[in-house]
Amino acid sequence: LENNIGNHKATWNTIKNMTGQNIKNDLFCLKINNTMISDPEIVADEFNDFFLSVADHIIEDNSIPNGLENCQYKNNFILVQERSSMLLGPVCCDDIVRIVKSLKNGKSPG
Repeated sequence: LENNIGNHKATWNTIKNMTGQNIKNDLFCLKINNTMISDPEIVADEFNDFFLSVADHIIEDNSIPNGLENCQYKNNFILVQERSSMLLGPVCCDDIVRIVKSLKNGKSPG
């Protein structure tokens, strides 16, 4: 650790190595229909199918998929029709030109 003074990244890498947190376990199994699956592609597809179906279940029959009943974020999946979620005042062409001219050249916003 003394060799890494001032280098936060190297310090954390040393700590991870000392505590065994850098050891990767590539073996991952998932129980699907009472069968243990270890093929990474099938596991990834099953995760994808599950999370893609969450919104469909909620929209189709207003139900929460098994395992998510007590999820504190379940309301984030439910569509709420807002009458007016954002109000904008009138804007004229001069306003837009003024704002665009105030932007700095060569600076990407994202």
